[in-house]
Amino acid sequence: MKRKITVLLIVAVALIALSFYGGHEYFRANADIADLDESFHSNAVGLLNEFMSNDLQATKKYLGKIIVVKGKLHDLEKDEKGDYTLVLGEDGIMSSVRCTMDTKHNQEASSLKKGTFLSVKGELTGFNADGTGLLGSDVQLNRCYVTRQE
Repeated sequence: MKRKITVLLIVAVALIALSFYGGHEYFRANADIADLDESFHSNAVGLLNEFMSNDLQATKKYLGKIIVVKGKLHDLEKDEKGDYTLVLGEDGIMSSVRCTMDTKHNQEASSLKKGTFLSVKGELTGFNADGTGLLGSDVQLNRCYVTRQE
């Protein structure tokens, strides 16, 4: 009888500990991207060219890394929730670097003007290749923060 009670207590304590850990992880916030050190610096066109010439190698190099990308603000998109995505690229080129703003820095994007040159820090999360060549390919950065406007 004592053995069953001991086993039940151990299981109960383990479940409580796992519940606290799970709750902590669920509600954990990401670190502010502005406070993180970047691994790479690049300009938008150079980054796009690197992905288009060898996307497997570039993905291996950049995926999950914090990078700073410089480029011309080609477009500024706002979704239905009010979140902004900065599109860095050059006129006449369909491909772009798409920077989804971090919620902590989202309102900073509202005052940006197309044609402005920016430096944006973000986490590289992927590359969407356009196999047809008609729509353009996109490098995707998330949790972005505008570090500099020119």
